Amino acid sequence: MQKQKWWRNFLRKRIRMADRKALTNSQFSIISSNCWGGVVYHDLGHEFLSPTINLWFEPSDFLKFVESLKWYLSIEPIEDTSVKLDYPVGKIGDIHLYFMHYNSFEEAKRKWIERATRINWDNIYVVMTEWPDSSFNLYEKFEKLPYKNKVLFTIKPHPEFPSTFCLSDAGKRFGDLSKIFEFKSLFGGYRYYDEFDFVSFLNKQ
Repeated sequence: MQKQKWWRNFLRKRIRMADRKALTNSQFSIISSNCWGGVVYHDLGHEFLSPTINLWFEPSDFLKFVESLKWYLSIEPIEDTSVKLDYPVGKIGDIHLYFMHYNSFEEAKRKWIERATRINWDNIYVVMTEWPDSSFNLYEKFEKLPYKNKVLFTIKPHPEFPSTFCLSDAGKRFGDLSKIFEFKSLFGGYRYYDEFDFVSFLNKQ
């Protein structure tokens, strides 16, 4: 098991080194509906220029958030203790923030405010992952978002919506996109989200 883990980490390191070399965009802000943005920032060895790190949104909340991004970011998060989970939950206006990788709300709030000030408003990339019960209404709303660079990850292909990208391998294996950060094989260095060429996506300006 240790040998397998060592080999996989070695391959992973080589893949990420190639990605970092190919990246030409240096000041991008990823606004993501889940941990995707933070994982990609980490892969690329890049500073977090976004508050949407180590958390997730419900789909309808995320759409509202990115539709009025500056307005929602002007609101200071408050804790919502009525939601009983194993991690802190916050609110900005009518939107919930599920801080799943934070030990306390105070830490999550501090990081959210700190990283929100780093956003490069001229270089934003919006990334969303569909849920199993997603409807065409979600795809249509996402397509209308006023961002040049955006992608909505889906289980099945939707060629009628140009901003969607089908993560077919994860969809076929798991039936949803909840495990896209897992490795695709025991001895390979690729994870399921690597099916999407995020370096080329981020190099678009």
